Amino acid sequence: MFPQFETTAKNGYAMPTQTALIRRSIIDTSIGQMMVRTSGTPDPSRPTVVLIHQMQSSGRMWTKVMSGLAAIHCVAPDIPGLGDSDAPEQWLDAPGYAEAIFETVRPLIGEAGCIVVGQHAGAVYAAYLGAAHPDLVRGVLCIGYGMYEDWSQGQRGFYDVGLHKFTADGGGLVETWNTVTKNLPPETDVQTRVECFTDRLRGGPNFFAPYIGVYTVDRDAILSRLHDSGVTAVMMNPVSDPIVTPTSRRKQLAIMGIEPLTPDSGSWITLEAPHIVCDAIVELAGRAAG
Repeated sequence: MFPQFETTAKNGYAMPTQTALIRRSIIDTSIGQMMVRTSGTPDPSRPTVVLIHQMQSSGRMWTKVMSGLAAIHCVAPDIPGLGDSDAPEQWLDAPGYAEAIFETVRPLIGEAGCIVVGQHAGAVYAAYLGAAHPDLVRGVLCIGYGMYEDWSQGQRGFYDVGLHKFTADGGGLVETWNTVTKNLPPETDVQTRVECFTDRLRGGPNFFAPYIGVYTVDRDAILSRLHDSGVTAVMMNPVSDPIVTPTSRRKQLAIMGIEPLTPDSGSWITLEAPHIVCDAIVELAGRAAG
């Protein structure tokens, strides 16, 4: 169903040997205009790959993965209020953000349905969408699905995100730069660092609204619903990703009953080793079709 591909090493990263033209467009939705990046050609015989980014970025974090998947039809939206997508005028919880994302990508999904891939907060949305729309979602890949012992542990995770207040004289900018870039691989080029920092600034006051939703939702219940839905799912826990704690690994295994993938990478695996993500998507699509 999906082609395999080869990669070559460049600047410390595994770079795809094939490339795809990535287009940007605006989708009108009930909460505003949403930015989406698309690549590949829609094919009625195989599912579209929907890519949901983590909070410290935008759909741009998937560009290397999209290039690696070459002709496969991929859609990478900016989460509402982040990147170049409009912020919702009213409060949304995690399911609300997930459904807003699904409304954005739904016109681009064909009869073959979709594979939904999400990282960190995006993984929570992906799991929710798999459970809520099993008629269209054929498979789910959750990368760095953080889980907690209790509500208070989750709240501590939220405050570790970096609540920096901006001031008229530029206060908070250096702190934000340090927060955004500290988890990037040391080899990350300056342009990528600037893009991630710019994505954070674009979010403005709304930047933390999606975080509140994903840090207060019952992640155990969402994952249980995904398991019960029968949708083919894969968990991926990069070994150097700080959000993947022993609690995360234990709960994922207990709920899903499957061993997660543990690639030697970190929280920016889409930049460090996009071929690993691509391989997992290809394998997942094959399992979902079988």
